[in-house]
Amino acid sequence: MVMKIIYLTKITFFILFSIVLISCNTQSKKGKWSKADKIRFYQEMEKTKELDNLGEDKKKWIDCYFEKAQAEFSSYDDADNDLEGCKKLAEICGNEIIDQGSEIGKWSERDKKLYFDEMNKTDFSTLGDVKDDYINCYLNKLENNFQSIRLANLDTLKCETLALECASELFPTDQE
Repeated sequence: MVMKIIYLTKITFFILFSIVLISCNTQSKKGKWSKADKIRFYQEMEKTKELDNLGEDKKKWIDCYFEKAQAEFSSYDDADNDLEGCKKLAEICGNEIIDQGSEIGKWSERDKKLYFDEMNKTDFSTLGDVKDDYINCYLNKLENNFQSIRLANLDTLKCETLALECASELFPTDQE
């Protein structure tokens, strides 16, 4: 009977020790989320249809967002409960992945190429000799007012105002 008690005590201790070890390995912590939290995160991202608009950048953006969220929050639930914190991380990844480092006053080469590609599709023949001056003026104003071409394209009213400023600078009118 004593041997049976010792044996049961050892088994109980072994089971408790195993449970503690297993639970330690499955807990999320800041910088290292559990496998379950990682799976949950990626499943939620795949359900978010708006991310399909990122095209070929979707996976890179999701991976960036996961790394930043994992570094900032101790678990998926903590991240899920901090909308403002997650918005900031999403913006950071947007800048890194989508805007490729564009910033106010200095757009990436990719953003400049997108801008010039768009300008080349537009008929500026009425501008005559000042066409290039207008395109460069508008680029400078956009660069100095928006972090990226993506963000500029979201603010049509501001873009129209900047375009009119360039037109006024290149075609001044005498108002005396």
